[in-house]
Amino acid sequence: MTITVIEDLKSTWYTPPSEKRSDNPARFKLRRPDGSQMGYLRQEIGVTTDGNMDITGRGIDLALGYCLEDWDGVEDGSGPVKCTPGNHRLLPLSVRLDLAMEIIRMGTLTEDERKN
Repeated sequence: MTITVIEDLKSTWYTPPSEKRSDNPARFKLRRPDGSQMGYLRQEIGVTTDGNMDITGRGIDLALGYCLEDWDGVEDGSGPVKCTPGNHRLLPLSVRLDLAMEIIRMGTLTEDERKN
């Protein structure tokens, strides 16, 4: 049996559900985490008693630090805010959580990948 490595680490633009009704929705350029990054993220993920996935604050920071590459439509009172690791913390928690969970979803093996 052979092992297939993760090859598809390309970035993709993601619009959170909370932004989809906006006239000018914010969007975020996310990259799929690699195997090493998923190993660190995995330790920060849990399942609640009602079966939902949860992630720690540290896990959110790791996911965004690893995989949030850029954004568009993020502003403060003065205009656009540049996407930097230091500015990730300025996003509302609900957006940070949504982005982190999307990154985790991107890093989870597909059915075809599991078969390899």
